Amino acid sequence: MPATFRRFFEPICRSSARRPGAWLLGVALFSLPSVLSMEDIRLDTNLVRLLPVRSPAASETKALQGVVGDEAHFTVLFEGDGIDALLGAVRETAAKVRALDGVLSADYEYPLDFVERFRYWLVPEYYLERTLDHLIGLEAEVSPVGANLLSAPAENEGRKSRQETEEMKDLLDRYSHLTEYHQSRDGRVMGLFVRPRAGLTSLADLRRLWLGIERAAGAAAAAHGVWAGVGGSQTENLREFDVIVRDLGLSGTVASVLIVLFLALSFRSLRILPVVLVPLAVGLLWSFSLVPPVLASLNIITSFLVLVLFGMGIDFAIHLVKRFELEIAHRPPAEALLETYASTGASVLISGMTTGLALLVLAFSNFRGFSEYGLICGASLVLILLAMVLVMPATLVLGHRLGLVRPRRPERSKARLPSRAAAAAVGAAVLASIVLAALGLRFDYDFNSLKPDPAGSRKTEEASRQVYSRYMTPGAVYVAPDLGTLDAFLEILEARRRRPDSLIQRVSDIRDFAPNEAQAARRLALLGEIKEQVRGAWTRRIEDPEARRWIDDLRAWDPPTRPPAPDEVPESLLAGMVTWDGSGRYVVGVYPSVPRGNGRNAMRFTGELNGLELPPGIRGPVGEMPVFAEILWIVQAEGPAVVAATFLSVFLLVFLGNRSLRDTVWTVLPMVGGLVLTLGVMAAAGIRMNFFNVVVVPTLIGLGEDHGVHYYRRWKELGRNTAETHRELLNPLTTCSLTTMMGYSGMLFASHPGLRSIGLFAVLGMTCIWLVSLVLFPAVLEAMRRRSRPGARP
Repeated sequence: MPATFRRFFEPICRSSARRPGAWLLGVALFSLPSVLSMEDIRLDTNLVRLLPVRSPAASETKALQGVVGDEAHFTVLFEGDGIDALLGAVRETAAKVRALDGVLSADYEYPLDFVERFRYWLVPEYYLERTLDHLIGLEAEVSPVGANLLSAPAENEGRKSRQETEEMKDLLDRYSHLTEYHQSRDGRVMGLFVRPRAGLTSLADLRRLWLGIERAAGAAAAAHGVWAGVGGSQTENLREFDVIVRDLGLSGTVASVLIVLFLALSFRSLRILPVVLVPLAVGLLWSFSLVPPVLASLNIITSFLVLVLFGMGIDFAIHLVKRFELEIAHRPPAEALLETYASTGASVLISGMTTGLALLVLAFSNFRGFSEYGLICGASLVLILLAMVLVMPATLVLGHRLGLVRPRRPERSKARLPSRAAAAAVGAAVLASIVLAALGLRFDYDFNSLKPDPAGSRKTEEASRQVYSRYMTPGAVYVAPDLGTLDAFLEILEARRRRPDSLIQRVSDIRDFAPNEAQAARRLALLGEIKEQVRGAWTRRIEDPEARRWIDDLRAWDPPTRPPAPDEVPESLLAGMVTWDGSGRYVVGVYPSVPRGNGRNAMRFTGELNGLELPPGIRGPVGEMPVFAEILWIVQAEGPAVVAATFLSVFLLVFLGNRSLRDTVWTVLPMVGGLVLTLGVMAAAGIRMNFFNVVVVPTLIGLGEDHGVHYYRRWKELGRNTAETHRELLNPLTTCSLTTMMGYSGMLFASHPGLRSIGLFAVLGMTCIWLVSLVLFPAVLEAMRRRSRPGARP
């Protein structure tokens, strides 16, 4: 095998040693197209893009995104003391916002005539039922005999019931205290509700619209002397987009500065930095030129690719430069170059190809967060290796001629084998980690914990809650082709919603405002019971002024002879109830009774919806919760298989290089031990896996294998002299570990929790791999050597 590598590298090394300038000029000309293609790289944080093309959520989203989106929205809030100033700011902003591309509607007025005419006819049946139950409970509370009868059930009321009760009170309060504008109780906050045409799949368009809304609101607020803020469910996605872009810039800057400083300290020279960095820069340039034609854009997982490749690729350069410094001390440049590549170059090629091909295994995953990461990262490592083979030889020779690369002798006195006590401690930690990881490692299903801190938008959120008390974006959205199909589907949803184990809290659709005949009959019967209930003398004993107000309003209200028909529903209400394309289809929004940010809830809610038997013609569900659920289902199903496949591919590739099962087992020992130790430390520290940092596991498998390949191959080349191997490799392997950690360490400064978790996991993992590789592994090899040669000295 060594002779094979020597024959492979010899023509490249000989030619590079004779004409290094010509080689580098040829590389520069070849790389020019790559420079131009990098201008087309884009970042797409759309989560739907992470799903398989044929997944239910992805296919339904693509089918419906042009007619309904995901029902997310913007809210523009104005706060001030005078109603005239607030109204002036709202009107001016509404006029400008309606003129912006991509705006479906912008409303700040309620259809007061319609609401006053039909009022409690517009309350859905289940809220009327809750109203009747609540009134009966109020009567019991003010009754001396029944004062405590309902207290225990109220305390034990479930989340879903409590939500229904609060929303019922909100509806009664709204209809008994009608206002013309979207405003708070005290009149100091006024809102503008904006529905965009774009959704999660069009963040770039949404961002332009967001900025346009902010400009319009800011100008109007300044002109009328009020405060303005833009909120709503869409701003959460856009702020996360901005945070990721900002964090990537900061992380890249921090990582680059740290790596350059450490390289200067490690090599004890600034002048050698071009020799180390130029081949890597060429490899990275080639790598990123692949992104536009292969992936079109980076996703939320591959967005940190430059940091990963910088940290991984610099390892190859460090090994080659340090070995060349040693060889040039006692060989002519051409011979030193060939010896460097025949030995260390072979290890770099094996470890790099193994890591790259192992990452390419991820390309077969259905989860595009894995597949695109594996495809571009694996291919990029191969291209960086190509740069190390084609660019680095000429760079080393030219660097030596210019005095940038100087001879270096091994520093024998500073690299001793670790003590047996230290090795035993690391070994015990690895064994303990097996138990800790098995019992204590957890996956974080809370998406809210992976979102950036919304500190800058808290005032806007507080103002929004004063005007829009309910969560306005459904967890899932369906589309029905006609009223008959809609009614059939609503019956199915209502039957499911009434089950005790259902996570469906409420449903919104045009029948909220225009009930069909059966719904109208049930509402009319309930309204009759409610009016009969509030006629009792017990209402005089109600002390709560809010309750007295809507009870008085209920008592005084006379229902019209019929409910509104669909064609009587005002256009401002229809905006969220019908599709945008004029096809006459109807939108159904389904709201969950559980927190949306928890991934387990998203899976349970979506699983419940997927279990419904849909009438023919119903499309859906689409929306944030089905997307989150499918991502987690795929990660759960494929995560273990992806890790196993990556490990198996690494093992097989190392076996092909070693052609010995025994040597392969020893080679992968540092990787296996380091990964086990990492997971054990995470479990002990309470650090959880999540759908961001899970992609680090295959990367650590590849990086850990690098250490084993270099150390074990050199140990055999030096006649199993563990001490000599350790003296030679301690510095380069430590430098490689630290530079890789620094490549990820920039993410530790990120404000986005998902990116921060990637940095933490990677830095911890590389630290553990370093401990196993350079503390435990030398002790294992030395013990093996002593057993094969009893009484031998290191």
